Amino acid sequence: SDKKCLGITITEDANFMKPPIIDLECLASTLLGPVNTARGLSKLVTISMPELNVRILKPKIQQGQLRGRYTNVARFVLIEQGKVAPLRGLSDLSNKEQQYAALDSRCTLQAYHRIQQYNDTMSM
Repeated sequence: SDKKCLGITITEDANFMKPPIIDLECLASTLLGPVNTARGLSKLVTISMPELNVRILKPKIQQGQLRGRYTNVARFVLIEQGKVAPLRGLSDLSNKEQQYAALDSRCTLQAYHRIQQYNDTMSM
């Protein structure tokens, strides 16, 4: 879905395992083994940074607040569903959406570095 939001064409033979575009979930599956359910970012951060001593979870859906869980990602969901155009840049986002995207990007980058460190350690 992140690739769709960025307007990246996804093909059957696309391999997002090397820069400049890396699919963190594919990389994790290759290094840590496949799973039945995709590992999301919260799961990958928890796995790759055990020293945090926390378990990162998505907010629970509360009674009558089905939409509340998706407040920060609403635009991204619409892009994924093809209901709105992909982003042209940060100026397309509100300040709150920019903050969410920045946090998501930072967590993704940190998880990627940790998974790469794990891969490098296992390759020695």
